[in-house]
Amino acid sequence: METFHRNDRLKVLSSLLPMKGDRALDVVCVASFPILYGALDFRSVLGINAHRPAIDRLRRDFLRPEWDFQVRNVREWAPSGPFDAITLLHSAEHLDLYDLTKVLDKLAAASKGTMVVETPEQYNTNERIAAAEGNPFEIHRSLVTAEYLAAWGFVPTARYLMDPPFSNMIYARNS
Repeated sequence: METFHRNDRLKVLSSLLPMKGDRALDVVCVASFPILYGALDFRSVLGINAHRPAIDRLRRDFLRPEWDFQVRNVREWAPSGPFDAITLLHSAEHLDLYDLTKVLDKLAAASKGTMVVETPEQYNTNERIAAAEGNPFEIHRSLVTAEYLAAWGFVPTARYLMDPPFSNMIYARNS
């Protein structure tokens, strides 16, 4: 497994995804969405996030005809696949394991290609940050491990270092 600095994060993520395809899905899309998917060639890319201000910001700043940003709560939403690529970048840890299990089941059923999960290795609650930003979705609710993700066929692919002692893991699986 490769270990790298966080500055190389998007390069590593894009190397795990197909360079082109029909449809891609980013669950809880954030600021890295346009950088990552801007380097790839998909006919359509759907980004979902339950926090309306995040979607409004993406719609305002990154308007491309093949990108669709929707306000959706992944806990309640059922994706209509198939998707060639699905990314969950720093979103899995915001769900409790009960909800995450249901979400991963739904996404695995909608995937016909690569799925990538990126998550912190250490448990870290961000209640103060969430309260300051007014975003209840920012609270870390679970520690997602390699053992947990193995049930869906994910394997640890890379680790990247943040400010000590924090690091993040990237897991990938192919359908």
